[in-house]
Amino acid sequence: MRNKILTISLILVLVCALLPGQGQNPAPGQTPPASSSAKGKASQVSSAGVAGKTATPSGYSIAVYFEGVTVTDSLFLLKFQGSHTTRIQGTLMKESRALFHGATPLTPGMYAVELQNLGNIAFLISTGAPQQFTLSAQPARLPAMLRFDGSPENQAFADYQRFIQKTQQDQQALEQRLRKSQNNADSATAIGKAYKKLEEERHRKVISIQKDFPGSMVAMFTLAVHEAPIPDPAIPDTIPGYQELIMDYYTHYTRRHFFDVISFSDPRITHTPLLEQKLDYYFKRLVSPHPDSVIAHIGPILGQKGIHDEVFSQAATYLYELYRLSNLPEHRQVCNHIAEKHILPHRNRFSDPVFLAKVADRTARARLNPVGSVATDLRLQTPDGKETRLSEVVSPLTILYFYNPGCSACQPITDRIIRNYKLYKSRGMEVFAVYLEHDKKVWTDYIASKKLDWINVYDPTGQEMVEEKYDIYAMPMIYVLDRDKRVIARDVSAERLSNFILGRESTTP
Repeated sequence: MRNKILTISLILVLVCALLPGQGQNPAPGQTPPASSSAKGKASQVSSAGVAGKTATPSGYSIAVYFEGVTVTDSLFLLKFQGSHTTRIQGTLMKESRALFHGATPLTPGMYAVELQNLGNIAFLISTGAPQQFTLSAQPARLPAMLRFDGSPENQAFADYQRFIQKTQQDQQALEQRLRKSQNNADSATAIGKAYKKLEEERHRKVISIQKDFPGSMVAMFTLAVHEAPIPDPAIPDTIPGYQELIMDYYTHYTRRHFFDVISFSDPRITHTPLLEQKLDYYFKRLVSPHPDSVIAHIGPILGQKGIHDEVFSQAATYLYELYRLSNLPEHRQVCNHIAEKHILPHRNRFSDPVFLAKVADRTARARLNPVGSVATDLRLQTPDGKETRLSEVVSPLTILYFYNPGCSACQPITDRIIRNYKLYKSRGMEVFAVYLEHDKKVWTDYIASKKLDWINVYDPTGQEMVEEKYDIYAMPMIYVLDRDKRVIARDVSAERLSNFILGRESTTP
């Protein structure tokens, strides 16, 4: 039952990130009241505009009124592209009122009103829906006190946010009860029934929105974050390992059906944070981080039949950056796979030439010195000016270490390599440490302070073009080479370095 309670967490993660704030909720089923003064002032804004300006009826006219506060500040209209927002219009609030308007209707998607120091209030624009409406709010009591006049869809969206906030509170109460009744079967059964009722309420809410606003943005949004009730498993509770089997069942079911509610042929989802947030949750919480597992789950998503180009490009870009910025070196393999299989062969599906150029360059660099190849030779200088070549190092195992003394991330890695060097130097380990800058004094002072007695080299003139020969996409960077200078491993973390050293030692005659 605990696992069923946790399945609601995705909805809360996705929706609560968009909630404009926390506040006291109105009674269930009630619409948040707007005072008569608020309605009157908001209608004044909508009809008369701000500073005598009148919006074009065929375009959009969004009046904003913040009740209960006196605000004189800049107000911005934002448009979502994935999880990112762009300011598309700005205005100055006067007496807590403002008006956004334009001659051209807004395109379908998620938008937000941004007031500095008060956060954002999100709303939706659907094809054919009215774009002349009023947003009234009490910023200190959001989302409880949020109202849309003239936009039934956005009023439903505000109601849904309040519903999800209450769902969160109910879930937390159930979790607290469950923790207090770990060994009480009757209490656990009662909590299970309460959760089932909560689950049914959520399902009815989403179905109601689909019925009332078919084909709308709010219908798409609520369906995309909704997790339909999971069928009870046919697993007898007397079977050994019952809890583990139940956990596996819910995890596997959720993973298999996670994207069932997403229409990959509908580009509107790219103008909301939904797709990126669902991808993030799926790959961080439901998929093993092992590269083979990640790659196996990426293919079916990006290979969806009928996937729209905008959806494909946003999903591929997001996953590429997710694994490019991962702290796990083995995820570089995933990043390269996405580039080679899903981005570079499909350039015509992407609209950002700068991004494509960067991907092409990074991918070309990633092909340098692959595992199993002989490492590209480097001809560099030691502190005393002596020329030294990587290929001339005689050692069963060579650690090729690229670093800079001023690199904060390099400090703990250098210290760990020093400890390994002291332990394994006598057993055939050597370090070829390449300083990547040109300030010799900084470098030699660092060598002296750390007492680095391994092979220290640098390229004083830059003619060796080290960074053109090796894929040094992050600092520091570690390659492990065998006796013949073949690459055993690359992008090795310092934590795993000892394993490589010990592994080679155990297999070396």
